[in-house]
Amino acid sequence: MTFGGHLEVLRRMLFRIIAVAGTLSVIVFTCKETIWGILLTPSECGFTTPHHKISSQLLAKYRKHALIVIMIVAAIL
Repeated sequence: MTFGGHLEVLRRMLFRIIAVAGTLSVIVFTCKETIWGILLTPSECGFTTPHHKISSQLLAKYRKHALIVIMIVAAIL
């Protein structure tokens, strides 16, 4: 592969990285309340489950959002 070929591959990778980062930034910005809810749940007084087990209510509540994010990232890659 020539030097120009390597630059072309690098350019494609950089555009892909920028596209994924931009898409994830928009998703995080639009779902920021949901994300804060997930991140701050362990700080609530009633949160007694171990850290390796996610409460079934939390999983049921945010499953739809997680699937959407996974599908979008898979479509981009």
